[in-house]
Amino acid sequence: MCKTSIFAVVLCLGAPAAGFAISGCGNAQLSGTYNARVSSLNFQGILGINNAGGFGNHPSSLSGQTPGMGRFRFDGNGNIVGMAPGNNASLVVGSYSVSDDCSATLQLNSGEKFNAVVLAGGAQVMFIQSDAGSAGAIGELDRGANSCLTGVGMEQQIAFSFSGAQGGNGGGVITDAKGDFLSSYTGPQNGDMDVMTAQATFDGTNFTFMSVEAGKVGTTSDALFVWGVDRGTHTAGFGAFRPGVLFDAVVILRPDGTGAVTDLAATPPASTPLPAGSVTISGNTIRGVVPASMLPSKGMPAASYGVNLWPRTGLGNNAQIADFAPDNSDASVILTGSAASSVRSFSAIGTVTLAPDGTFSMREWMGQNGVVKPVNSTGTFTLGNDCSLTFSNGMRGLLTDNGSGVFSIQPDAGTVILGTAMGQ
Repeated sequence: MCKTSIFAVVLCLGAPAAGFAISGCGNAQLSGTYNARVSSLNFQGILGINNAGGFGNHPSSLSGQTPGMGRFRFDGNGNIVGMAPGNNASLVVGSYSVSDDCSATLQLNSGEKFNAVVLAGGAQVMFIQSDAGSAGAIGELDRGANSCLTGVGMEQQIAFSFSGAQGGNGGGVITDAKGDFLSSYTGPQNGDMDVMTAQATFDGTNFTFMSVEAGKVGTTSDALFVWGVDRGTHTAGFGAFRPGVLFDAVVILRPDGTGAVTDLAATPPASTPLPAGSVTISGNTIRGVVPASMLPSKGMPAASYGVNLWPRTGLGNNAQIADFAPDNSDASVILTGSAASSVRSFSAIGTVTLAPDGTFSMREWMGQNGVVKPVNSTGTFTLGNDCSLTFSNGMRGLLTDNGSGVFSIQPDAGTVILGTAMGQ
């Protein structure tokens, strides 16, 4: 029964298989549009799998280039068909061959090769990538409806589930272009308001927030270096101004060497000064050390928090914000010390309600490292005519006209975990 979950598929690959004698398959059984998912990405930090290519993240996918997922048409004659980037013309992206015993070989023009098994009369394909360097990546192709979920005329509810694990060192250093001040910014365009690099690290005890600006810190006397931290609520605090920047707490660092943490999830929001000596400045660099106890979890373990930095000249309005790093998303913390060697489990189930006005409400139960917590979020979604579904909290999906398909989530910038979705 190793096929009952993604986790079981990975762990049971080495189990001996029962003998079977299936016959009567052929290329014609693989006919229609298939949603693809690279299931082993759910364990990429442990297995060494990356998302460089294959059926996931393919530039000619019918649903566009999406980490871990894709959508392709099998024509019944041995051709795998996608879409040319930029002009939407049909494009043969690979080939396949199905043997009489229902085994198959697949090959993409970009070089990836796969061994596969055809199931349920061609409704499902299970594959393993066999070319050098693939680390045996596994995945599935599921035949979907030929039409997409193209509109929401009334409220629609979709159930989803995820299961996977994260490993490694988390995120990386954020780099930002020089001189990319926001067009809405009305303050002085001094170098210290322009982020060049930034990073947040976690060693199991403390977070360290550090950034390097294009000019000497302190040139702008009223500057504030604000780090948004998403601890699990996935709140788009700026709304449409920056829908991809999610945070439920902020760490504020000042050029005078002081700082504070404000918990925006508290009622009312509560601000606590950082201990003396927590904020240090050297030339173009400003650094703040924050005990993990000042940033308690709101659904995610500390090692999976998301962060974003925005320098500003006051706390009055968005016209005081000079820059965002990253521009419209969160980055993951870099794990050091004892935190770097940890393996983090991730699982979730939940439902999302899509409203006709383009807003969603999501209710989920998220488990990380054995701790399960309820997490509720709201925001906006975009539904493409290519079957893609994008949420402002970072979740993505490929759905057919009955609301079934594949969902993906990125618990940190270096990890993609895929799950299933089903219309209710």
